[in-house]
Amino acid sequence: MLNQTLILCTMSTAFACLGTRHDAREVACACLIFGGALVAASGSTMGSGAQAWSVVMFMLSNVPMALSNVYKESGFADKSMRLDVWSMTMTTTFYQILTTFAVLPLQTLPYLSGDPRRGLSLAESWESFVGGQSCFFGDGRPGDGVDCRVAGLWLMLYVVANLGFNFLSLCLNKLGSATGVGATLCSLAYAL
Repeated sequence: MLNQTLILCTMSTAFACLGTRHDAREVACACLIFGGALVAASGSTMGSGAQAWSVVMFMLSNVPMALSNVYKESGFADKSMRLDVWSMTMTTTFYQILTTFAVLPLQTLPYLSGDPRRGLSLAESWESFVGGQSCFFGDGRPGDGVDCRVAGLWLMLYVVANLGFNFLSLCLNKLGSATGVGATLCSLAYAL
């Protein structure tokens, strides 16, 4: 349900960055969805500061997503740039890979490593990376509880599905950028 908060976040970001206008019904519906998500989340976070913090962090993750979609819409709307969906997909994928390796040191911090008491050392992080690569090629460590014989296939299926999803969302963004609603249209599609 919290994914739905992306709609209002994107509409607000598009208004602030692109000057996109929405009529009162659209804004009221987005606010209603946002409020419904907050009510739904409040039931699971009653009395727990950690869970409430998690909800806030999840909702804040919508800000970079909204900014990303608005930025892409502005690029597609700028006819002098002549962006196509294929080059945008390749560029986005490149920056995602680069960012993934750049944030690897963050795993040395408690909580961000998945353990509230201690972070991973860079050696442990690298060992996990190498172990994951071995599992991808079908060679798992006994006792891990992961069937590495098919892990590579499942990962490739996920990557292909994710690339397809991202490609289609860029197509939708480009189509909507002609009328100034590309980012919001993507947010609605993500909600579905």
